[in-house]
Amino acid sequence: MSQDSPVQGALTADCVRNYELGNVVEYPIDANVCIWQGAPVIVDGVTPGLANLPETAGGAGTFVGFAIKRRDNRVGAIQFVGDAPGTGLAGAIRVRCNDKGKVVLWVAGSPTRIGALVYCSTSNTFSTLKGASGAAYIVGRICEFTQAAVSNSLTRCVVEYSAFDSDLVADDVAQAAATPYAVSGAIAPPTQPYTEALITKAGVAVMTLALPVAGVDDGKRLRITSDTAFAHTVTTPATGFNGTTHIATFAAAIGNNVLLEAQGGTWLVIENTGVTLS
Repeated sequence: MSQDSPVQGALTADCVRNYELGNVVEYPIDANVCIWQGAPVIVDGVTPGLANLPETAGGAGTFVGFAIKRRDNRVGAIQFVGDAPGTGLAGAIRVRCNDKGKVVLWVAGSPTRIGALVYCSTSNTFSTLKGASGAAYIVGRICEFTQAAVSNSLTRCVVEYSAFDSDLVADDVAQAAATPYAVSGAIAPPTQPYTEALITKAGVAVMTLALPVAGVDDGKRLRITSDTAFAHTVTTPATGFNGTTHIATFAAAIGNNVLLEAQGGTWLVIENTGVTLS
């Protein structure tokens, strides 16, 4: 049976399929968009099936890899000497992306942990902290970083990325149901790889959180988010956060949150927006 036979159903004979080699994929570019070399490419962010930059996609769509070469789909743009000027029409030009590998990026958020997720908000803005609003695409995980101090607060990191693995992580997180907490009390420890706790109390919530069990809970993640504008607190036993602090105080604003990961019997703070540790 030929790969090109337009039929479906259970196979009754061998099927000779065509396979793409390597990690290069190609996508048509949206109207009047220039994809710069080295930019994270987002597909389906504005128009289904078309590529954009993170800043033009605005948080929608899927990260599909890094652009191998600049492709300019703006009106009048010329790709090579002798080419006719571009029309700017949607899909008139395609961009080639490398969808899997390791890339060197300058990352904000003071990366201190191998395996930390890296987010991009624009075509050259990367951080271990997920912004409270706007674009926040998972592009990969840190597999190496330098300890050298940098004056602009960025850290040189080697980031391992795999486009659709990153998308699966985002989908898994998005589908996790949040548990609401409308009164003060204990936050339930996570039983799944990812859990969300949503503080909805109409007033200051005084919450407690038990320590994870070393060797049992390692790797489980818990995000605690404030859904009301009050200075909630979450208290653990001594040195429960990062092995040094034990009280997390939320600034009085909706959306402030902290992402915790269980490791070795303590909670490591992976992301922090508007929460003070003491």
